Amino acid sequence: MLRDSLQRWVASQITGEVTLELRRGNDYSILNTVSDNLTYKRSV
Repeated sequence: MLRDSLQRWVASQITGEVTLELRRGNDYSILNTVSDNLTYKRSV
């Protein structure tokens, strides 16, 4: 159910790649984002 929601409503607006870690229930973490059009750069 969460995966369907993310694909339908979030992924349709994103150009690039998002790596998610799905855990139990409705819990998830965003691990990485990659796109040519990001408004910020990730500092490592």
